[in-house]
Amino acid sequence: MWTPSSDTRFEILFPNPRVARRLTTIGTTDWWYYLRGEYGGGSWTIRREFTPDVERVDYNDLRVALGMEFQRTGGLEGFVEVGLAFDREIIYVESPEDNFRPSNTFFLGAGIRY
Repeated sequence: MWTPSSDTRFEILFPNPRVARRLTTIGTTDWWYYLRGEYGGGSWTIRREFTPDVERVDYNDLRVALGMEFQRTGGLEGFVEVGLAFDREIIYVESPEDNFRPSNTFFLGAGIRY
């Protein structure tokens, strides 16, 4: 983490790097915009139709997003972002012949917490 000024933050952390810049402060609420990356994915156990076998499936992708967030004195925070997921792959561990690469996709995210 590097904060060269109170208005700029560099969070150069794997797998979620992020650069944020304060846009403005209105009352007790700071508004920031940011650019972030992510190495995403996960692993699941599935059961396919017409077979009793259980197998593991891995999903991997790279993501880049542009977003806006607010931080209010007292703890209320929120964000909204739009991004692109690319270099996506689905890997069937026990059936590699079924592996495939989905096309790139856009995503929208939002959240609020206290």
